Amino acid sequence: MQFDKQAFQERVRILSDKALARIVTVEKDNYEADAIEFAEKELESRGITDYAPLLVDDPYEDLPSNYVRKFKEFDESGFSYSWSWAGFFFLYLWYFIKGMWAKGLILLAFSFIIFVLTNRMIFAPIVWLYCGIFGKWDYYLWKIKRKQLW
Repeated sequence: MQFDKQAFQERVRILSDKALARIVTVEKDNYEADAIEFAEKELESRGITDYAPLLVDDPYEDLPSNYVRKFKEFDESGFSYSWSWAGFFFLYLWYFIKGMWAKGLILLAFSFIIFVLTNRMIFAPIVWLYCGIFGKWDYYLWKIKRKQLW
């Protein structure tokens, strides 16, 4: 496939600094020398000469601001009580949606076993409160510390 210099230059101008740094370092084998050179010049024109900080993955990058704020509090002081309405109302479904499959399955199994043993939903508030109180903490452990379980 022929290298389309003009199309690449237009694309490079709208790429983020992080994407450009990946092109000139990690993915340079996938691009022609002209493309690498142009990407380097584009980074220089943006005042970036050190690519290393751009290549570090930021665990907060894809999180909404309300999570970032709370997660930074967790980083500084450990667990602090925080209410999660989504966790409270959606229980283990919220855990599944957020990618915390192990905890979601444990909560689901706990709910099911308690219901089967007692034939009542009298213990359901325990799961609701757990998900409401510890939902953000569990999500923090998953997204930042990469731990699914306690």
